[in-house]
Amino acid sequence: MAVHRVRAFTGFMAGVAFLALSLQSSQAETRPTAVVIVGGSAAAGWHDATGKGYIVRALDTLPKRLAVENKAIPGSRVINPRVRARFPRWMSNTRGGLLIIAWGYLNDLRLQTPQRSIVQAIHWEIAEGLKTGHAVLLVSPPATAPTFTFDAKAEQVLWHRISTMARHDFRRSPVSVFNVMSRMKDDLMAHGQTYQPYMKGAWDPNTRGHRLAARILTEELMP
Repeated sequence: MAVHRVRAFTGFMAGVAFLALSLQSSQAETRPTAVVIVGGSAAAGWHDATGKGYIVRALDTLPKRLAVENKAIPGSRVINPRVRARFPRWMSNTRGGLLIIAWGYLNDLRLQTPQRSIVQAIHWEIAEGLKTGHAVLLVSPPATAPTFTFDAKAEQVLWHRISTMARHDFRRSPVSVFNVMSRMKDDLMAHGQTYQPYMKGAWDPNTRGHRLAARILTEELMP
């Protein structure tokens, strides 16, 4: 089966890890694939009327039977001691499943967390997931108001550093990278739309924004 090529994404091995899992679903299975999501408010589904958020919305459209554990914490920074302490247990309990890392970075940017520290924290999470046999999806946050305004450059630079690290350091591993933020921004601009109808306040997508981000992610996950 041909591997789906990614459009306008900075990913590598895009979709390969998840497609491998999806192909297995064609055979009779008694257990669903375990999925662990880590991230911030967007991944947790804040301001989505369904409470799901763009990640879970995308997963819901897939044919694979999934058992999703959403560990995302609204308002959390990437460097969170509570997450760090619990992360190995989350991986051990879902050994061989799928890890989705979908942090937002605005809190860290506002607090001027060193970008090197953020990249190192993401590297550690990917490595921990691989130790327990997880396939890893590194997913950017959706585009939000700061993506178009005051944090546009800072977000772009940080995401470039994170995605470059993942591509280089884990190039032989089942790790895939998806830049939903860039694709969502391009989609709105291509249709002559502003970001305001898709946002709730200054930081998060609303239901409409989650729906758009989910559609974009779904298109990249499906073969």
